[in-house]
Amino acid sequence: MDSKIGMSIDAPLARAGINPARLISTKTLPNGNFENGYEYRRTCRYFFEVDSKTRTVVSWRFEGSEEGCGIVP
Repeated sequence: MDSKIGMSIDAPLARAGINPARLISTKTLPNGNFENGYEYRRTCRYFFEVDSKTRTVVSWRFEGSEEGCGIVP
């Protein structure tokens, strides 16, 4: 997920790996950026903070267990 930092949220799915079909929430943050939440699997959700001016990913986080959110290479 760290590789998504600096990428455009609008990049093609194949390049960015951010699937808009899995989008479950969007909220504006106090700093003016927005955060998109995505469903991964089971109880895992991942979130990207996006700069509202440049539309680039500036950070990410997840909710759920490390086991449920683990990505197998």
